[in-house]
Amino acid sequence: MAWLIFCNGTCTKTVDLCLLGGNKKTLTPSFGKTMLRQWFASILHFLHFVDNNSTPPHEEECNRLFKIRPVVQELRCQFQQNFILSREISIDETMIKLKGRELFRQFLPSKPIQFGFILFTLAKSKSGYIWNFEIYTCWKGEREENQTKNTVVRLTSPLEDKGYRLFTDNFCSSPHLLFTLREHGIQACGTV
Repeated sequence: MAWLIFCNGTCTKTVDLCLLGGNKKTLTPSFGKTMLRQWFASILHFLHFVDNNSTPPHEEECNRLFKIRPVVQELRCQFQQNFILSREISIDETMIKLKGRELFRQFLPSKPIQFGFILFTLAKSKSGYIWNFEIYTCWKGEREENQTKNTVVRLTSPLEDKGYRLFTDNFCSSPHLLFTLREHGIQACGTV
């Protein structure tokens, strides 16, 4: 099931076209051999990670990702448990392609992927392995410079006072942020 969902993200056709066997031009044989279309649709329809009845009131308004929060937390936990970072780390924004109509979908004309959602990632500088990440969901109530600073501080909080060197681009390199990181025991430099 997870393989089909993952491959559906890489396949340019819809799941229905991949699983239906009527038209040989639209058929993806490996999909149909793995699972019947009706089974896949039924599982996908009932696949939930959070019980909708157990969520606190107004949780949907406060956290737009509350339905996938357990999956995001588990991914973050596994990324951190299964890799030891070197001293040189970096923070950058990553655009993930999304054609849906989510409220936090962004448009960045200068990026190769122009429409999608943004991940702020803390990664190993040399290999690019993502060790920690946060999904951008259109912050409200914070000034823009505080949003960036707070995101970087949240991403680097598990690494405080351990001698890491952080490299950033101009988006995350304000003097106030660099002083804050130094107070937390993280050396940082960034482009201007």
